[in-house]
Amino acid sequence: VQVDQCVLKQLTATYLPAINQRFKDHDIELSLITLHWFITSFSSVLSMHVLLRVWDLFFYEGSIFLFRFSLALLENQEEAFLKLDNSAALFNCVSDC
Repeated sequence: VQVDQCVLKQLTATYLPAINQRFKDHDIELSLITLHWFITSFSSVLSMHVLLRVWDLFFYEGSIFLFRFSLALLENQEEAFLKLDNSAALFNCVSDC
């Protein structure tokens, strides 16, 4: 799981630089938020209907899909992230993806 967290951090820096910079500016460690995403394979944050589709794609495409989906969740909230100036609000917004 630690390796996956490092990979996701690098992918975020590459594909979502504005979000990555916002995390750095507020000293927010992405792994604190996404750890439970990976440990539970997103079952703690998704409705059952969406979760089953995510799991289908995970079993079909492999672990690469988990990274794609994580980036998509973050990108989906990018506009909201960039508007927030409070570290606690930013952390909560990311946690509620």
